[in-house]
Amino acid sequence: MPMKIRKIITRSTARVIGRFPSRKARGMVDYESQIEKDFVYRLEACPFVIDFRSQPTKIEFSHNGNPSHYVPDYWVRTWHGSFFAEVKPDSIWDDPQILSRLKSISVAFGERNERFRIFTASEIRRSPHFQNARLVNDFRYSAFVPSKADLLAARAFFHHTPQTTASSLWEHLRGDTLEKTVLPFIAFGQIRMNFGVRFGEHSKLWIPSWEMGQ
Repeated sequence: MPMKIRKIITRSTARVIGRFPSRKARGMVDYESQIEKDFVYRLEACPFVIDFRSQPTKIEFSHNGNPSHYVPDYWVRTWHGSFFAEVKPDSIWDDPQILSRLKSISVAFGERNERFRIFTASEIRRSPHFQNARLVNDFRYSAFVPSKADLLAARAFFHHTPQTTASSLWEHLRGDTLEKTVLPFIAFGQIRMNFGVRFGEHSKLWIPSWEMGQ
């Protein structure tokens, strides 16, 4: 499992830096800009992300014939494999020098048979994915862990209804509010929802068939 390589930069008023308490990473994850903080929010809520780490490794690479080194912003493990991620503002697409360097870095990762991806602010903050991620993350704390009785009741409900709506599950469990009843299941990875649609009463919910036996 990759461990943190780079020390966090010195705190200054010019940048948003801090540490995020991640359930998936089972500890604190550093961010060094507002974009990185938003990216971490997306990773924590994304149902396909299993684990992630900040500044996980250092690689040597060649750029314009000169040796250099690089520390990626994040390592991410998903159900479909892992990759290293660089988080940048949208302005990089107008900077040929940065793009050239990132291309050399991507080649270096490819030579190691590892995946490398660039994420920009507009992709990270895409609506409604980012809004849903922030909403779900509000319920990822231990105080909101669904009770065993509610979890069993929800799974029994899904055995008869492979896909349902947030309001139907809410009514079935007779919970407090829609958000407090449904979102903890999403936050703890026990039920899936479509992050591409703003969460509400009509949000589609499901448990993948391969998870039903767990």
